This record gives sequence, C-alpha cells and structure tokens, in this order.
Amino acid sequence: GGLDVARRRDGGVGADVDTSNVAPADEPAGAQHADEVGARVEAHITQQVELAGHGDPVAGAVEVGKTTRQRIVTAGIKEVEFKAPVLVGEVVSFYTKTLRVGRTSVTVTVEVESTRGHEQVRVTSAELTFVCLDKDGKPTPVVPS
Repeated sequence: GGLDVARRRDGGVGADVDTSNVAPADEPAGAQHADEVGARVEAHITQQVELAGHGDPVAGAVEVGKTTRQRIVTAGIKEVEFKAPVLVGEVVSFYTKTLRVGRTSVTVTVEVESTRGHEQVRVTSAELTFVCLDKDGKPTPVVPS
C-alpha cells in the first residue's frame, strides 16, 4: 500500500505505513523466523525511506518535492541506522526534513517512528541526497517549485 502523508508542525512531512502486509502476524515465532521477519520489515522500511525514481514517491522523495518538482534520483545514502526493531503489525511513521539545497542536489533526513501502545519509538533514521536530472538524465541545477 501507499503512504498517508501529512504536514507536521515543524515543516517536515510525516507519513504512515502499516507493516502487517510485510510480515504476517499469525506466522509461528522462533529465533530464526523472527530474524527473517525482522529483515523483511527493515528492507521494507529502507525501501519506503528512499524510493526516488523507482516507484511511488515516498518519504525522502516527498520531502524533495517541497523544494522542486524536477525528476530526481537518489545519489547517496549517508547511513541508515536501525535503532530499534519494528514489531509485526505496527504502524510506522516517516518524518522528513530538508537539510540542504545545493546547486544540483537536495539532502534530506528521514526519521522513522513506530507506535507501540501509547508510545512513539524511534526505529530508524537516514540522511539521503537526491540529484535533479534533465531530460537526458544528466545532473541539472535545482529549480525551486
């Protein structure tokens, strides 16, 4: 499924995605199975953090869309840090903010939180740089939207 996107008070963008379609909650638990499910959830979150130019615009690409409507591609991911596990069936929220706008690039940060009962748990963070491309696929200056 897609993301439900909402503007945050600090100017960032927030989005929610349900992890229950990634790892069914009714599968039997076991150490190896839990590792496999965890790896699938982490891969799904990483995909939702990036995905610029590879599918539906989500997380980092949505944030870049606040700066420019140009075609973009992911140029680099500084790091993706997994701080805590996401439990099967939890809804995770993606919060983004633009860090820098360069001549041809936009760098954003993505924070991912999971709702665990009444508590928000920070589970992942990433810093991504996207480059604007012209019609020939070459880097081009950022044109503000």
